[in-house]
Amino acid sequence: MKPEIALGTWEFGGGFGFWENQNRSDSLKTLHFAIRSGITSFDTAPTYGSGKSEQMLGQQLKRFPLQREKLCIASKTTNGKHLEQSLSRLCTSYLDVWYLHYPAKEQHEILERMANRKEVKAVGVSNMPLTLLQTLEDLPLRWVQVPCNLLWNKETEALKQYCRKHEIRTSGYSPLAFGLLSGTHDDPPEDGRRNLYCYRHPKEFRALTALLRDIAKIHGTSPSQIAIAWSLCQGFDQIILGARTKAQLAEDLCALNLTLSPHEMELLEKASQAICSFIPEDQDNLFGHRWNHENTL
Repeated sequence: MKPEIALGTWEFGGGFGFWENQNRSDSLKTLHFAIRSGITSFDTAPTYGSGKSEQMLGQQLKRFPLQREKLCIASKTTNGKHLEQSLSRLCTSYLDVWYLHYPAKEQHEILERMANRKEVKAVGVSNMPLTLLQTLEDLPLRWVQVPCNLLWNKETEALKQYCRKHEIRTSGYSPLAFGLLSGTHDDPPEDGRRNLYCYRHPKEFRALTALLRDIAKIHGTSPSQIAIAWSLCQGFDQIILGARTKAQLAEDLCALNLTLSPHEMELLEKASQAICSFIPEDQDNLFGHRWNHENTL
Protein backbone atom coordinates (compact mmCIF):
# COMPACT_ATOMS: atom_id res chain seq x y z
CA MET A 1 0.00 0.00 0.00
CA LYS A 2 1.29 3.44 -0.96
CA PRO A 3 2.06 5.80 1.91
CA GLU A 4 0.16 9.00 2.55
CA ILE A 5 1.67 12.07 0.89
CA ALA A 6 2.23 15.22 2.94
CA LEU A 7 3.50 18.58 1.78
CA GLY A 8 6.56 19.82 3.62
CA THR A 9 6.89 23.58 4.06
CA TRP A 10 10.50 24.11 5.12
CA GLU A 11 11.26 25.53 1.67
CA PHE A 12 8.60 28.22 2.12
CA GLY A 13 10.36 29.80 5.09
CA GLY A 14 13.93 28.65 4.81
CA GLY A 15 16.40 28.44 7.65
CA PHE A 16 19.55 26.70 8.83
CA GLY A 17 21.33 27.78 5.63
CA PHE A 18 18.73 26.21 3.33
CA TRP A 19 16.19 27.87 0.97
CA GLU A 20 17.05 31.37 2.17
CA ASN A 21 16.20 32.97 -1.20
CA GLN A 22 12.80 31.35 -1.70
CA ASN A 23 10.31 33.43 -3.70
CA ARG A 24 7.03 34.02 -1.84
CA SER A 25 4.96 33.90 -5.02
CA ASP A 26 6.42 30.49 -5.88
CA SER A 27 5.60 29.24 -2.40
CA LEU A 28 1.98 30.36 -2.68
CA LYS A 29 1.53 28.76 -6.10
CA THR A 30 3.09 25.52 -4.82
CA LEU A 31 0.83 25.41 -1.78
CA HIS A 32 -2.29 26.18 -3.81
CA PHE A 33 -1.39 23.46 -6.31
CA ALA A 34 -0.91 20.96 -3.48
CA ILE A 35 -4.36 21.74 -2.07
CA ARG A 36 -6.01 21.54 -5.48
CA SER A 37 -4.21 18.23 -6.10
CA GLY A 38 -5.91 16.72 -3.08
CA ILE A 39 -3.08 16.83 -0.55
CA THR A 40 -4.59 17.12 2.91
CA SER A 41 -1.54 16.55 5.12
CA PHE A 42 0.92 19.34 5.82
CA ASP A 43 4.17 19.41 7.79
CA THR A 44 5.67 22.61 9.14
CA ALA A 45 7.64 24.04 12.07
CA PRO A 46 8.10 27.41 13.79
CA THR A 47 11.82 27.28 13.00
CA TYR A 48 11.11 27.36 9.26
CA GLY A 49 11.66 31.03 8.60
CA SER A 50 10.93 32.02 12.22
CA GLY A 51 7.25 31.21 11.84
CA LYS A 52 6.95 32.28 8.21
CA SER A 53 6.04 28.80 6.96
CA GLU A 54 3.43 28.23 9.66
CA GLN A 55 1.85 31.61 8.96
CA MET A 56 1.73 31.09 5.20
CA LEU A 57 0.24 27.63 5.58
CA GLY A 58 -2.43 28.77 8.02
CA GLN A 59 -3.45 31.82 6.02
CA GLN A 60 -3.69 29.92 2.75
CA LEU A 61 -5.55 26.89 4.09
CA LYS A 62 -8.35 29.12 5.41
CA ARG A 63 -8.80 30.59 1.92
CA PHE A 64 -10.05 27.24 0.63
CA PRO A 65 -13.39 25.56 1.45
CA LEU A 66 -11.69 22.79 3.42
CA GLN A 67 -13.09 20.90 6.38
CA ARG A 68 -10.59 21.10 9.23
CA GLU A 69 -11.33 17.59 10.43
CA LYS A 70 -10.23 16.22 7.06
CA LEU A 71 -6.82 17.92 7.26
CA CYS A 72 -3.73 16.68 9.06
CA ILE A 73 -1.56 19.58 10.22
CA ALA A 74 1.72 18.74 11.92
CA SER A 75 4.10 21.21 13.48
CA LYS A 76 7.03 21.00 15.86
CA THR A 77 8.66 22.41 18.97
CA THR A 78 12.19 22.39 20.32
CA ASN A 79 11.20 22.64 23.98
CA GLY A 80 7.51 21.81 24.39
CA LYS A 81 6.60 25.51 24.53
CA HIS A 82 5.00 28.13 22.28
CA LEU A 83 2.11 25.94 21.13
CA GLU A 84 -0.23 28.93 21.29
CA GLN A 85 1.93 30.88 18.85
CA SER A 86 1.98 28.00 16.38
CA LEU A 87 -1.79 27.58 16.60
CA SER A 88 -2.30 31.30 16.02
CA ARG A 89 -0.03 31.35 12.97
CA LEU A 90 -1.69 28.21 11.60
CA CYS A 91 -5.20 29.62 12.17
CA THR A 92 -6.34 26.47 13.93
CA SER A 93 -7.44 25.48 17.41
CA TYR A 94 -5.51 22.20 17.45
CA LEU A 95 -2.65 20.24 15.89
CA ASP A 96 -3.07 16.74 14.55
CA VAL A 97 0.59 15.99 15.32
CA TRP A 98 3.03 17.94 17.48
CA TYR A 99 6.64 16.78 17.11
CA LEU A 100 9.64 17.33 19.31
CA HIS A 101 11.80 18.63 16.47
CA TYR A 102 15.03 17.01 17.66
CA PRO A 103 16.46 15.50 20.85
CA ALA A 104 16.55 17.88 23.79
CA LYS A 105 17.70 17.99 27.37
CA GLU A 106 14.98 16.62 29.67
CA GLN A 107 13.10 15.41 26.59
CA HIS A 108 11.12 12.83 28.57
CA GLU A 109 9.57 15.57 30.71
CA ILE A 110 9.03 17.78 27.66
CA LEU A 111 7.16 15.03 25.80
CA GLU A 112 5.04 14.30 28.86
CA ARG A 113 3.90 17.91 28.91
CA MET A 114 3.31 17.88 25.18
CA ALA A 115 1.12 14.77 25.46
CA ASN A 116 -1.03 16.46 28.10
CA ARG A 117 -1.98 19.40 25.89
CA LYS A 118 -5.65 19.19 24.95
CA GLU A 119 -4.94 21.12 21.74
CA VAL A 120 -2.80 18.24 20.44
CA LYS A 121 -4.24 15.03 19.00
CA ALA A 122 -0.95 13.10 18.74
CA VAL A 123 2.66 13.57 19.83
CA GLY A 124 5.71 12.47 17.89
CA VAL A 125 9.48 12.80 17.71
CA SER A 126 11.63 13.89 14.81
CA ASN A 127 15.31 13.15 14.15
CA MET A 128 15.42 10.82 17.15
CA PRO A 129 18.16 8.14 17.14
CA LEU A 130 16.99 4.67 18.10
CA THR A 131 18.98 4.61 21.34
CA LEU A 132 17.13 7.71 22.51
CA LEU A 133 13.77 6.60 21.16
CA GLN A 134 14.02 3.45 23.26
CA THR A 135 14.21 5.55 26.43
CA LEU A 136 10.75 6.98 25.65
CA GLU A 137 8.89 3.68 25.52
CA ASP A 138 6.53 4.58 28.36
CA LEU A 139 5.25 7.69 26.55
CA PRO A 140 2.24 7.73 24.18
CA LEU A 141 4.25 8.47 21.05
CA ARG A 142 2.23 8.12 17.85
CA TRP A 143 4.69 9.32 15.18
CA VAL A 144 8.40 9.10 14.40
CA GLN A 145 9.82 11.29 11.63
CA VAL A 146 13.19 10.55 10.03
CA PRO A 147 14.81 10.95 6.59
CA CYS A 148 13.77 8.53 3.86
CA ASN A 149 16.07 8.78 0.88
CA LEU A 150 18.89 7.04 -0.97
CA LEU A 151 21.57 9.07 0.86
CA TRP A 152 20.60 8.07 4.39
CA ASN A 153 20.13 4.55 5.77
CA LYS A 154 21.58 4.87 9.28
CA GLU A 155 19.31 2.89 11.65
CA THR A 156 16.41 3.21 9.21
CA GLU A 157 15.44 -0.46 9.18
CA ALA A 158 15.84 -0.83 12.94
CA LEU A 159 13.74 2.29 13.53
CA LYS A 160 10.97 0.99 11.27
CA GLN A 161 10.97 -2.36 13.06
CA TYR A 162 10.80 -0.65 16.45
CA CYS A 163 7.91 1.53 15.30
CA ARG A 164 5.97 -1.41 13.89
CA LYS A 165 6.42 -3.30 17.16
CA HIS A 166 5.17 -0.35 19.21
CA GLU A 167 2.40 0.69 16.77
CA ILE A 168 4.04 4.03 16.00
CA ARG A 169 3.47 5.57 12.58
CA THR A 170 6.49 6.56 10.49
CA SER A 171 6.91 9.75 8.50
CA GLY A 172 9.79 9.93 6.02
CA TYR A 173 11.04 13.32 4.95
CA SER A 174 13.22 14.62 2.14
CA PRO A 175 12.98 11.76 -0.40
CA LEU A 176 15.15 13.91 -2.68
CA ALA A 177 17.74 14.55 0.06
CA PHE A 178 17.22 18.32 -0.08
CA GLY A 179 17.16 18.17 -3.88
CA LEU A 180 20.54 16.45 -4.24
CA LEU A 181 18.90 13.47 -5.96
CA SER A 182 17.23 15.58 -8.63
CA GLY A 183 20.11 14.96 -11.06
CA THR A 184 21.20 18.59 -11.12
CA HIS A 185 23.55 18.76 -8.15
CA ASP A 186 26.48 16.49 -8.90
CA ASP A 187 28.58 19.46 -7.80
CA PRO A 188 27.90 21.12 -4.42
CA PRO A 189 25.29 23.90 -4.53
CA GLU A 190 26.13 27.29 -3.07
CA ASP A 191 24.21 26.88 0.17
CA GLY A 192 24.23 24.78 3.34
CA ARG A 193 23.97 21.56 1.33
CA ARG A 194 27.56 21.86 0.11
CA ASN A 195 28.72 20.57 3.51
CA LEU A 196 26.78 17.29 3.36
CA TYR A 197 28.88 14.14 3.59
CA CYS A 198 28.11 12.86 0.09
CA TYR A 199 30.22 15.58 -1.53
CA ARG A 200 33.30 14.21 0.18
CA HIS A 201 32.79 10.98 -1.80
CA PRO A 202 32.11 12.18 -5.36
CA LYS A 203 32.72 8.82 -7.06
CA GLU A 204 29.99 7.00 -5.16
CA PHE A 205 27.63 9.97 -5.13
CA ARG A 206 27.91 10.52 -8.87
CA ALA A 207 27.44 6.81 -9.50
CA LEU A 208 24.11 7.06 -7.69
CA THR A 209 22.95 10.16 -9.54
CA ALA A 210 24.05 8.66 -12.88
CA LEU A 211 22.00 5.56 -12.11
CA LEU A 212 18.97 7.71 -11.32
CA ARG A 213 19.34 9.41 -14.69
CA ASP A 214 19.74 6.08 -16.50
CA ILE A 215 16.61 4.59 -14.93
CA ALA A 216 14.72 7.83 -15.54
CA LYS A 217 15.60 7.62 -19.23
CA ILE A 218 14.16 4.11 -19.42
CA HIS A 219 10.88 5.29 -17.89
CA GLY A 220 10.80 8.56 -19.81
CA THR A 221 10.73 10.52 -16.61
CA SER A 222 13.03 12.48 -14.27
CA PRO A 223 15.65 11.39 -11.72
CA SER A 224 13.56 13.09 -9.02
CA GLN A 225 10.60 10.85 -9.77
CA ILE A 226 12.78 7.74 -9.62
CA ALA A 227 14.21 8.76 -6.24
CA ILE A 228 10.73 9.46 -4.88
CA ALA A 229 9.36 6.20 -6.30
CA TRP A 230 12.10 4.37 -4.39
CA SER A 231 11.16 6.16 -1.16
CA LEU A 232 7.50 5.29 -1.64
CA CYS A 233 8.47 1.60 -1.50
CA GLN A 234 10.32 1.80 1.83
CA GLY A 235 7.41 0.93 4.11
CA PHE A 236 6.77 4.36 5.66
CA ASP A 237 3.24 5.41 6.58
CA GLN A 238 3.81 8.90 5.23
CA ILE A 239 6.25 10.51 2.81
CA ILE A 240 6.77 14.27 2.97
CA LEU A 241 7.36 16.02 -0.34
CA GLY A 242 8.96 19.43 -0.35
CA ALA A 243 8.98 21.66 -3.42
CA ARG A 244 9.97 25.23 -4.16
CA THR A 245 7.76 25.66 -7.23
CA LYS A 246 4.46 24.43 -8.58
CA ALA A 247 6.29 22.75 -11.46
CA GLN A 248 8.55 20.83 -9.09
CA LEU A 249 5.62 19.55 -7.06
CA ALA A 250 3.67 18.58 -10.18
CA GLU A 251 6.67 16.59 -11.39
CA ASP A 252 7.23 14.96 -8.01
CA LEU A 253 3.59 13.85 -7.71
CA CYS A 254 3.95 11.93 -10.98
CA ALA A 255 6.16 9.50 -9.06
CA LEU A 256 2.97 8.10 -7.51
CA ASN A 257 2.23 6.47 -10.86
CA LEU A 258 5.69 4.93 -11.31
CA THR A 259 6.52 1.28 -10.75
CA LEU A 260 10.18 0.33 -10.52
CA SER A 261 11.20 -3.21 -11.43
CA PRO A 262 12.82 -5.50 -8.84
CA HIS A 263 16.07 -5.20 -10.81
CA GLU A 264 15.93 -1.41 -10.73
CA MET A 265 15.21 -1.45 -7.00
CA GLU A 266 18.18 -3.74 -6.48
CA LEU A 267 20.49 -1.47 -8.47
CA LEU A 268 19.34 1.57 -6.51
CA GLU A 269 19.80 -0.24 -3.22
CA LYS A 270 23.37 -1.22 -4.12
CA ALA A 271 24.24 2.34 -5.16
CA SER A 272 22.63 3.66 -1.99
CA GLN A 273 24.57 1.25 0.19
CA ALA A 274 27.81 2.29 -1.51
CA ILE A 275 27.43 5.98 -0.69
CA CYS A 276 25.75 5.41 2.69
CA SER A 277 28.75 3.35 3.80
CA PHE A 278 30.53 6.70 4.14
CA ILE A 279 28.01 8.22 6.56
CA PRO A 280 30.24 9.49 9.39
CA GLU A 281 29.92 7.61 12.66
CA ASP A 282 29.57 10.89 14.54
CA GLN A 283 26.50 12.00 12.56
CA ASP A 284 22.96 11.22 13.70
CA ASN A 285 21.28 13.08 10.87
CA LEU A 286 21.67 13.81 7.17
CA PHE A 287 22.27 17.47 8.07
CA GLY A 288 25.53 16.43 9.72
CA HIS A 289 24.28 16.89 13.28
CA ARG A 290 25.43 14.84 16.25
CA TRP A 291 22.91 14.94 19.05
CA ASN A 292 24.48 15.07 22.49
CA HIS A 293 23.20 11.80 23.88
CA GLU A 294 24.53 12.40 27.37
CA ASN A 295 22.57 15.64 27.74
CA THR A 296 19.29 14.19 26.55
CA LEU A 297 18.92 11.33 29.00
